[in-house]
Amino acid sequence: MHPKDDETVDLGVRCLGWWIRTGIRRISFKWFNTERTPQANIECALLHSDKPSDFFNKLSLHVFELYRAGVKSPYSKHIIGSLPIMFFGNLSEYFYTNIKILTVGHAPSPNEFQEGAERFLESSIDYAKLFLPMAKQWETNQYLGACHGYFRRTPNWDYFQKFNPLLDEFWCSYLSEENRDVKKNNQRKARKIGLDNYCQEACNSPMEKRDKMLTSLMPLRSIAVHFNYFTPIALDRPWNELDDDAKIVFCMEETVPEILDALAPDIIICDFDISGTCLAEGAKKITIPSDWELSERYRDTTAYLRGKEQYILVL
Repeated sequence: MHPKDDETVDLGVRCLGWWIRTGIRRISFKWFNTERTPQANIECALLHSDKPSDFFNKLSLHVFELYRAGVKSPYSKHIIGSLPIMFFGNLSEYFYTNIKILTVGHAPSPNEFQEGAERFLESSIDYAKLFLPMAKQWETNQYLGACHGYFRRTPNWDYFQKFNPLLDEFWCSYLSEENRDVKKNNQRKARKIGLDNYCQEACNSPMEKRDKMLTSLMPLRSIAVHFNYFTPIALDRPWNELDDDAKIVFCMEETVPEILDALAPDIIICDFDISGTCLAEGAKKITIPSDWELSERYRDTTAYLRGKEQYILVL
């Protein structure tokens, strides 16, 4: 048998194993009011990316260990909310997107847990009690589902708005569902009446409707996700204002290289200076490539090339 045939058979066996595990999970989640797909979809995406499929399961454990250590520390007064936030956004679709863009901040905003926000699944659950004494599959899925569904509920756009204009330049968004139904309906109509007639109708329509009709013929937007560089814990003050000892307690910076390896983003957009961080290691300052055709607003954005193909932009 040819070596590539061996690889195909091996991938088929691994995918069959994933499919069986997914079926078992769906049965076991039947009685839980939670999203059932994030864990299985993320594992499948990692599998096809040739990454360890249980990476984010293990990372979830580490995140909660860090959170509980922080609660027991002398600096627990700085913690806001009962949920450490590992990521924001549709991580499973991110892996299949056209261009992988990761936005990065210091730490989650304390406004994520303002009263009545209900930004996370099952807001009445005390997430700090999850993964004790060990991880259960429904707990992992519940937690990943909370992070996964963030932008479909009531996201804190006051914070994320800083990234949105630049994401638009790359035809990228945190939301995968925003134009999908409109896109499908308009594509169906275009097939029915003919593309030329559809475009003519769009050009004769008011500006707002015309833009929506023409946009619906374009490929779906790429999906961006957001991570926090220093800590997944929402704190009562900016990271730079914490005491050094408190930073040691809450910091999860040592996991960033592994996270970047698993996510393999094409572009990283930061809202802070990367000097002194692992992002700066092996990165050289460059000018924005002209073929990106960014608007004048972003042509002078501070940019770095990390490795051969990973770009870092600093807002």
